[in-house]
Amino acid sequence: MVQTQSRFTAPDLGRPLPLAPLVLKGTAFAGDRGISRVEVSTDGGASWAPATIDYSGSRLTWSLWSYRWAPARPGEYRLVVRAYDGAGKSQVDKDRTSGPEGATGLHKVMAQVA
Repeated sequence: MVQTQSRFTAPDLGRPLPLAPLVLKGTAFAGDRGISRVEVSTDGGASWAPATIDYSGSRLTWSLWSYRWAPARPGEYRLVVRAYDGAGKSQVDKDRTSGPEGATGLHKVMAQVA
């Protein structure tokens, strides 16, 4: 079984971000189960907000999502994304290497807002 997965793809989170409204973008996939929703956290997973699924295609395609974010102040932010499959089951948050059951874990990045 393909594990549900999601990730950030834009903007370039390896570079400082402006202190201005931004659109975070990414992808999500759950094999033949499709994606029902995606959530984003800007505080390391303490709170979650719904992202918009911009393209869901079919149950066998990657979904494209976006999230409008206006950082409150300059500094470091721990961004996290999680997806839910078509049955509403959350992506596994525990990190696991690919092994025989497929890799799991949430995509987490540190973003610097200048």
